[in-house]
Amino acid sequence: MRRLAPFACLLLLLAVAGCGAGERWGGYTQKEAKEIIADPDVRLTIIEATPRKEGQKPVAAIYPQGETLENAELRKVTMQGEEAWEYNDRADDFCLYVWFDEATNGFLAQASHCVGVPAT
Repeated sequence: MRRLAPFACLLLLLAVAGCGAGERWGGYTQKEAKEIIADPDVRLTIIEATPRKEGQKPVAAIYPQGETLENAELRKVTMQGEEAWEYNDRADDFCLYVWFDEATNGFLAQASHCVGVPAT
């Protein structure tokens, strides 16, 4: 039980921090989607799994971090038929998509060239 107390406190803090944090889209608020993008494990996975064409900047050089991510306005889009948050870097033809995946009961994050369709 003693080991669970810090975990329970963390969950409570996350729940309180999420209150009023914005509209949910694709299962998350924009703030939560940014937290997923900022996660070091997500970043590493995306960097390792995203091929780039010759002459394009490597993903590690353009992956949003720090102020770039904090100041970014994520867009609500439809990606593969799902509501998703999109980080869009048109200049480098690099987009990140985050949405809730019911099958795994967790998030999906995918990098690709920009293919999301803006929500209407």
